Amino acid sequence: MTAGRTSRWRPRIAAIIAVLLIVLALLLSGLRVLVTYAPDFRAEAERILSEALEQPLTLGGLRAEWYGRHPRLILEDVALLGEEGEGPLRLDELEVSIGLLRSIRSRQISPIEITARGLGVTVERLDNGLIKLQGWGVLPVAAGDGDDFEDLAAEPPLLPARVQLRDAELTFIDHMRNERHVLGPVNFRFESSRQQYLIAGAMGLPAGFGDYARFLLEWEGGTADGSGQLYLDLGNIDLAAFHDWLPEGVAVPPMAGKFGGELWASLERGRIRSIHGDVALDDWRIDRDQALLFERMATRFSWEAEGAGWLLSLSELELVSPAGRWPYTAARVGFGTDDEGLTRLAIAADYLRLEDVWRVLTRVPQLPAEVRERLRDFDAEGELKEVRSIVDWREGRIQHYEVTAAFTGLGLEPVDTIPGAEGLSGSLVARRSGGYMQLDAQDGALHFPKLFRDALPFDRLDGQLYWWVRPGERWQAEAPQLSIVSPDGEARSRVRIFAERGQAPFLDIRSHTRNANAANGSRYFPVGVMHPNLVEWLDQAIQAGTVTHSDVLVFGPIDQFPYGEGQGTFDVRAQVENGRLSYMPDWPVAEGLDAELRFHNRTMVIDARAGRIYGARAERVRAAIDDLTQARLELQGRMRGPGDDMLRFLADSPIGAGIRHQLDMFRVDGEHTLNLRVDVPFQEGPVGVSGSVELDRGVLRMPQWDLAIDDVRGTIDFTEKSLSAERLTGRLRGQDVIARATTTGADENASILVRADFNGALPGLLQRPDLEPLFRGSADWRFRLRLPALQREPGAVSISISSRSWRGWRWSCRSLSQSKLMSFACFACTRASTKTGRRRCECATPISCGRCFNLRLRAAVFPMRRFV
Repeated sequence: MTAGRTSRWRPRIAAIIAVLLIVLALLLSGLRVLVTYAPDFRAEAERILSEALEQPLTLGGLRAEWYGRHPRLILEDVALLGEEGEGPLRLDELEVSIGLLRSIRSRQISPIEITARGLGVTVERLDNGLIKLQGWGVLPVAAGDGDDFEDLAAEPPLLPARVQLRDAELTFIDHMRNERHVLGPVNFRFESSRQQYLIAGAMGLPAGFGDYARFLLEWEGGTADGSGQLYLDLGNIDLAAFHDWLPEGVAVPPMAGKFGGELWASLERGRIRSIHGDVALDDWRIDRDQALLFERMATRFSWEAEGAGWLLSLSELELVSPAGRWPYTAARVGFGTDDEGLTRLAIAADYLRLEDVWRVLTRVPQLPAEVRERLRDFDAEGELKEVRSIVDWREGRIQHYEVTAAFTGLGLEPVDTIPGAEGLSGSLVARRSGGYMQLDAQDGALHFPKLFRDALPFDRLDGQLYWWVRPGERWQAEAPQLSIVSPDGEARSRVRIFAERGQAPFLDIRSHTRNANAANGSRYFPVGVMHPNLVEWLDQAIQAGTVTHSDVLVFGPIDQFPYGEGQGTFDVRAQVENGRLSYMPDWPVAEGLDAELRFHNRTMVIDARAGRIYGARAERVRAAIDDLTQARLELQGRMRGPGDDMLRFLADSPIGAGIRHQLDMFRVDGEHTLNLRVDVPFQEGPVGVSGSVELDRGVLRMPQWDLAIDDVRGTIDFTEKSLSAERLTGRLRGQDVIARATTTGADENASILVRADFNGALPGLLQRPDLEPLFRGSADWRFRLRLPALQREPGAVSISISSRSWRGWRWSCRSLSQSKLMSFACFACTRASTKTGRRRCECATPISCGRCFNLRLRAAVFPMRRFV
């Protein structure tokens, strides 16, 4: 029964299907006929499309064609009128594909694809900063294939399944800057199908803004629960020009440079989950008016969101700065906050050049001005490798940090009380509670501007440095063993410094040096705690020497250095060999000094056990300072050596500067003693020099005159301005000689007067037997010699010889003038004095004078070189 009925319905169903197919074929044929006559319906099309687009529309032409299953209308020279008829917005061609079945179901035209060619769009930025789109209205067209846009916008526009813009042109008019820019050609594409969307575009950029921009977005689902992929391709974008396009109030730093590259982004639930790509930035500046920071920055990067944070990875990082090209490197930066509000920033880098990093940090406007100024003061340089750092903070307060790195060529300028350095190399581990540094450096220097005036260079520096910190309570730093090799010697030191809250740092320093160069000792003087006068004297005084070994101890608070009684301990013991000391400018230097130097708190003592000034050997030399901060330096020395060297000492001093040639006429035999004293005042007053030469049974010889005074004894006293002798004794040709010396006048007018008294016959004193016929008998003689003093150039010398008594010797003026003993003249003898009954003869011309009871011979005053 059932089978019979089924067999009866089959022919009927087949007939019904055949009829429907025939009707559909006739309907399609009718539509194709209508497409053929579409140009005749232009006015009706304008009306229908205006209603469909809810936008006034005019057409310059209309044609239609059949494409696949859908009819397609091509509207030519389309003009969309804006609000109140402004515009118009024109298109060269607008192509509309109509969904036939949807149109039948909805009983209105339902476009499934719109393609616009030659679209011209004008965007304006008004004086109030608002953005206005000229001649554009909302396009209310049907969604295709059940699309749901409710999640894409609060008031979603209804778009067809596909929308395309080809060869469009965008004009941007900026009324705020009075500028006009044209972008194009612009190509845009939109596709949708069952909550799957594709948006793509490409545009050429105006001159001065870049080359091009391209993008592609694939999206599935709504913004709340959807996901997708975004691709960006940017060509040579000018960041400064791009910043000028931004609306007011957009918080983007005003950087300058050329940016380009490709980016791929993964989107999920309306948020960016990851980005990766290849990008490059050329001629980068934080501000267009600031200095160039990097000539080129290029990298392959990956950014991923992780929980409440993110991770940025950089590989094949290429950096070229004004200082040079970096080696290719890699870096990672992580940021995040946990459930308890703890925020962490982690940075890792294979290589960093501090000069370039510092140059960027000091120009970041987000950093406080005082921080940027502080960074400029430090002016860091050097290279960091294998950098790993973590910083944790909560509510703006640092909870923990840790930094590890290897460094080479590290340098920091000294700032305030913080020392500086250059050329440091080693490794570092630093935490909030403390840290460790391993030093292995070559060819660098340390800077302590508050203590030493110059950098302290080193050829090699090795050692370890540890530190511990209790924030707000105490900090401590310790270097258990530092080894320093410098151009001036070698040192091994142990250093410990700690400070309690509100107190000055406490120093505990032990150091041992060897083979140090004393000539460069001035750079190691702690001038910050020394009187300037002492520093000045030490600078010129210490000229050479070797510190074979020394030991230094500093134990006490730094603000009390160099320590009074009970304040701390400052102790230095050093052994110096072959030293050279210029105790006073223009005075003979002391050489070959072997001495012990000792500082004890504020006192200084130098004891020399060997040394010499010329051939005079040191018997005892001591330099002492009672108080480094306010007293004076006193140097006392006792030397013993050949008499010629004693004479040379006087000749080479400022006292004998003007008579060195004359003093060369004399020789002093025997061993004698030189006592020397130098006073260096710290407050006011000149440096003073004083001393004496003790003559001990010496022989004073004048080889050119064949004269010699034997058994010379006495003391010659001198200062930087005078020379004197109370009593000098000796024997001349078996007769006693007594001499005195004084200095008269001052400065350029100063002179030294030497007086010598002796008795004897003149031919015998002069060892001139040929004069015996002329001079018979003996007399008391006085020899006067006046020499210039304190003069740098040779001066005039005056000599006079007079007789105070005469014992029965006679002479002939005529014969005397012919004897060539001296160049002088004879004057006639005077009558006898009424008081003494004696007469005096002065030689002038060769005349017969008779007898003279008191003879005086005078030589004219002339330079000593003529006399010699």
